[in-house]
Amino acid sequence: MKITVLMENTKGIGREAFPCVCEHGLSLYIEWGDRSLLSDAGASEAFLNNAGHLGVDLSRVEAVFLSHGHYDHGGGLEAFAHRYPDIPIFMQASALGHFCRLQEGRERYIGLSEQTAGLPSLRLLDGTFRLDSEVSVFVREEESQEERGTEDRGLLVRDQGGLRPDAFYHEQYLVLEEGAKKVLISGCAHNGIATIMKEFRRRFGCDPDAVISGFHLRSKNGYNESKRQLIRSMAAELAKYESCYYTGHCTDETAIEIMGEVLGERLQPFRCADVLLI
Repeated sequence: MKITVLMENTKGIGREAFPCVCEHGLSLYIEWGDRSLLSDAGASEAFLNNAGHLGVDLSRVEAVFLSHGHYDHGGGLEAFAHRYPDIPIFMQASALGHFCRLQEGRERYIGLSEQTAGLPSLRLLDGTFRLDSEVSVFVREEESQEERGTEDRGLLVRDQGGLRPDAFYHEQYLVLEEGAKKVLISGCAHNGIATIMKEFRRRFGCDPDAVISGFHLRSKNGYNESKRQLIRSMAAELAKYESCYYTGHCTDETAIEIMGEVLGERLQPFRCADVLLI
């Protein structure tokens, strides 16, 4: 399985020759056999241009899967749908909600554009979904009690009941199966990666061979010992599974270094223009 990182916050080492634009966002082009999918669409249409620079033909994509309803993962969906109107886009119906974060005491909208809901190629899901024998998504169906990332507590949703903490029921996890190999792809693991891994094992009776995900471990205010210990604890939970991990986007270099103290070579960073062979 080959995964090309069309968008991520920073450019990969040794990829400087590629004229790719980096932004705070995530988009992955996945291919195996004669199949190809797109997971997330960055914060803007920039990932489309990056695909051209990297020699990726997005017209081959069978379907797009949106991990959750934040702009940095779905901001480019409208541009993609206009260019490729016949390619279906799968997301949870709840991903069209009003998501925001409090920033310096003010509410900042971080959801999808209003136009996304009107895209003809949109396919709204309500929970677990299987496209075929090799492609499926699952969701977390109960409130998570696991520790989440370092920056998740300020993420909110506004609904008829007012403003409340986001429980991330709109987050879905893509599972790809190639023979006996299983690969789990999660945008940011907002529900807590330990919760997601536990649910994967419950559903599939095994561990994923590879996990590609941000872990939402980025601290704008530095890494005190409490935050470092939280990151080490998350890494220790991941070490219990027979999986290799690839991370980036919402997990920065410092967090990756701290996780690496526990996971060693089982954890690898990915950056824009990187190609992962799994």
